[in-house]
Amino acid sequence: MDVRDIKALYEIKHKHGGSLKPISNANAIKYKLRHKKGLISLINDVNGLIKNPARLLQINKLCVKYNIELKYPGPLTFNDG
Repeated sequence: MDVRDIKALYEIKHKHGGSLKPISNANAIKYKLRHKKGLISLINDVNGLIKNPARLLQINKLCVKYNIELKYPGPLTFNDG
């Protein structure tokens, strides 16, 4: 993610664990989460909120792997970010 979003990444890190690392030669931060408990918690928190089709396919693979029911997002509205 972009460095401007570091506050959001720190909030995710505080709630689910993991680590943050700056990416060299880029103005970006990498978030890594390697333990199953935190990963399942993060999946449950974002499930149903992801609208990007490519990311939806990625979270679907995780949901299948961890036996979690995938929730599809509602329609896009004017007030969505």
